[in-house]
Amino acid sequence: MASASALPPTADPHAPPSGAPTSWDGEPTPTTDPTRDQARTLARAAMTAFARPHLAAERWWADFKVYLTAQAVADYAAVDPATVPARRVTGPGRVIATDSDTLARIQIPTDVGAYLVLVTRSPQWPTWRVDRLLPPERRVGDS
Repeated sequence: MASASALPPTADPHAPPSGAPTSWDGEPTPTTDPTRDQARTLARAAMTAFARPHLAAERWWADFKVYLTAQAVADYAAVDPATVPARRVTGPGRVIATDSDTLARIQIPTDVGAYLVLVTRSPQWPTWRVDRLLPPERRVGDS
């Protein structure tokens, strides 16, 4: 397997091999791809439900958990909504390039930065569900 360092300096290490279909956000993928739209819609709805730290915990959890995988339900069950830094979604989601039919990475902008929402599905569970919400990365010097 070739490493990224073996690529020419101008080559995109995430580009598909020659002749392979492009990723979800690449050309010529149609902009009305229902699979992409469903994943993006689900991720935005879940992030909107998540980014409401002002709600009572019971209401917040009831609204948020409907978007989650079984594993995510277990992982997020003890979250106190008051500790969620995001208070609102500030724009449309963006599908990050992927070559998988069962995993999508959606970037959702919020008032504290862009969250990365991982959504998944399988032949047994064909409806997209959120598996993880990753907060914006903080860099040295960020306040």
